Amino acid sequence: GTPIAGLDPLAITGLPTTYKEYALFGDVTWKFNPNFDITAGLRWARNEQEFTQIVQSPILPSGETPGSSAENVRTWSVSPRWHLDTDTMLYARVATGYQAGGPNLALPDVPPQVGSSTLTSYEAGIKTILADRRLILDAAVYNIDWKKIQVLTTNGTVNYAVNGGKASSKGFEFSAVYTPVSGLRLGLNAAYADASLSEAIPSIGGLDGDRLPFVPKWNASATADYTFDLGNNWSARFGGGLRHTGERTTGVTHDPRSFLLPSYTAFDLNADIANDRWTLRFFIKNLTNKGSYVAMTPLIDPTSPTGAISRVGATPLQPRVIGVGFDAKF
Repeated sequence: GTPIAGLDPLAITGLPTTYKEYALFGDVTWKFNPNFDITAGLRWARNEQEFTQIVQSPILPSGETPGSSAENVRTWSVSPRWHLDTDTMLYARVATGYQAGGPNLALPDVPPQVGSSTLTSYEAGIKTILADRRLILDAAVYNIDWKKIQVLTTNGTVNYAVNGGKASSKGFEFSAVYTPVSGLRLGLNAAYADASLSEAIPSIGGLDGDRLPFVPKWNASATADYTFDLGNNWSARFGGGLRHTGERTTGVTHDPRSFLLPSYTAFDLNADIANDRWTLRFFIKNLTNKGSYVAMTPLIDPTSPTGAISRVGATPLQPRVIGVGFDAKF
């Protein structure tokens, strides 16, 4: 906490970056009959990046270090759809995608940039409307194959991105909206994800089968809203929701600096009074003031030769918030 002569400031750094991407894309839909069609799409893209690391420091290499990168990427998708009737559709989709790479800090033992990662996604599902159009159901299963994944690692001083091996994510998603009576709307969403490494990544201490960071196996939410007429073009609405997030890890399972984030369930309430122009909103987030953590970061002891963790920085779940909002349309 006391400035040291000649080392105050310790370092002034900047990393101005320019990212440009150009793309050509299109898709076509072929209708074989009124109930069955296939959509196929193709996209070509080129991204170009230029960056300069600017460092002024008495203990780090000072000056300006330029860098650049460029890559061409082609992605595609194919999606057949089968309409069983006017209210029910089955579909499937196979698509590829990519996440562009970028620069890292230009420091010793840190790679100058991280390359792009690619994935192939497989999905199949159903969308249907039931109960005299009062119930809407969506359900899907998926499998995602991810290659050259981008992961954060550390040398004990700074964090930087590297390309790892392979990973996969498979699971299902479900959502339902039900209107049992006029004005009442009930909603339910649930998702399960099994996201893990498909091969070891020694640079982050990851083994084949390790869970990917910040991906809960279970997510779910339930909502209820009721809207009614107040007369003179005014209406009122009140509702609430429950949201659940399962436990997650801050790193892959065998990363020694990984922490387990506990699951949590929070309740929210909301209401509003509105007409065509004015809206007065009321809300309470995290009604029960549930305590939990949404992130944790290890802080390394700079004096430790083994890079031991001295303490942990944590981000808590936002505590109870009570608020009022006012909207006007012009």
